[in-house]
Amino acid sequence: MKKIITLLENLTNKKVVLENSVFKSRKMDERLISFKKELEKSMIIDEPNKTIIINKNIKYPDCLVLEKFYQGYLIDVKGDVDVSCKELKQLPLINFNKITGSFCCNQNQLTSLQYSPKEVDRSFLCYNNQLTSLQYSPTKVGRSFWCSNNQLTSLKYCPKEVGRNFLCFNNQLINLQYCPKEVGGSFSCYNNSKKFTKEDVEKYCKVGKKIE
Repeated sequence: MKKIITLLENLTNKKVVLENSVFKSRKMDERLISFKKELEKSMIIDEPNKTIIINKNIKYPDCLVLEKFYQGYLIDVKGDVDVSCKELKQLPLINFNKITGSFCCNQNQLTSLQYSPKEVDRSFLCYNNQLTSLQYSPTKVGRSFWCSNNQLTSLKYCPKEVGRNFLCFNNQLINLQYCPKEVGGSFSCYNNSKKFTKEDVEKYCKVGKKIE
């Protein structure tokens, strides 16, 4: 190893630190293998159809396993997915289909929702990011859809139906076109570029509870 480093340094006239990166990579792979073994205890893998069902809540390390070892699989999760507060600039490259729990990607640095699940039975939380578009949002959310504290100027691509609350406050919205057609709970749209009235909301959406 030292001979390789010396050779590289002579060729580049620069100091080369190779061992640390190699060992860090090896340790990371070892940790992922450990997570993989644990995750697979809760997985049902259908190899011919390239589908996976996961019967547990999953967190960021589990997502790293899925991203590395299960590219090309369509994945259902019977539980929650939580990748919040990880300073992510993009979501893990995983083909999520349906999540029976909640999908939490809030408090990151996301600029896109690409690789979001197609359907979420409970809540979808993407607040406190740097989103300028809701493209790739789930088509259906059973409970709350929370996209506040971003840089949204439009609600295009948001779900058409939200079972409970729809929260889009603290953005840069100038109209509510493309908002959900029906919200079972509250509709919160304060602190945007335009001050919206109850009539503005009801023009596009049937709201079950309060409008603010």
